[in-house]
Amino acid sequence: MYKIHDFSKETGVSKDTLRYYDSIDLFKPSYVDIFSGYRYYEENQIYEIKKIIQLKEIGLSIEKIKTYLQTGENNLLIKKREEFTKMIKKIEEMLKESSNEYTISEGDYQQYVKVNGLKQETCPQALEVRDQNAFYFVVYKNGKLYTDFCVFKENHWLTLKNKYLFDKEFMDVVFDTLKKYVDSVRLYIPSEEEKTISFVKEFNQPYKLSDANQGNWSYKQIDIRLS
Repeated sequence: MYKIHDFSKETGVSKDTLRYYDSIDLFKPSYVDIFSGYRYYEENQIYEIKKIIQLKEIGLSIEKIKTYLQTGENNLLIKKREEFTKMIKKIEEMLKESSNEYTISEGDYQQYVKVNGLKQETCPQALEVRDQNAFYFVVYKNGKLYTDFCVFKENHWLTLKNKYLFDKEFMDVVFDTLKKYVDSVRLYIPSEEEKTISFVKEFNQPYKLSDANQGNWSYKQIDIRLS
């Protein structure tokens, strides 16, 4: 026989839990000394308490655990399995809805104008795309237009808006796509945007940081090697 302390150590069930199960007639000791009040348990009760813990872990209530132990009826387990199956299906649907699938394709000047509108057809970036001095890309997220960007062929300047840099999942796709076109990309980030600069440093890509100025504006130039 085991004293309650030894039985607790053997099964991993706390003494307080064993006393509680005894009080609600879920799991009682094999023998209680009428003089000392000490509880004693037998070897074969180890399997029984572990079964109770398993039933508790899968979410059965105390009353249902009692019913199962008394009847051995597997319908309770079958119903619980059906509940888990429905729950797993709902979780998978939610994961599917929240997942992001990015598609990046190379575009041309006509597509640039279509995405950005006629007012942008003579902007400097559009003209560089027209004259084939820059690669142009269109991004779709879960089948819907997400954004677009250019990479200039001469200095590899990536014109992606800074807000997209915080989407690491997206940037991994961007970098993987651009490997086919250039061996590095260059970002210009206003010097005061310290949060953006710090985040970019966390990309899993080698980089070189330097200062750049245009008029009264100061920037951090970050050259990222696409390894």
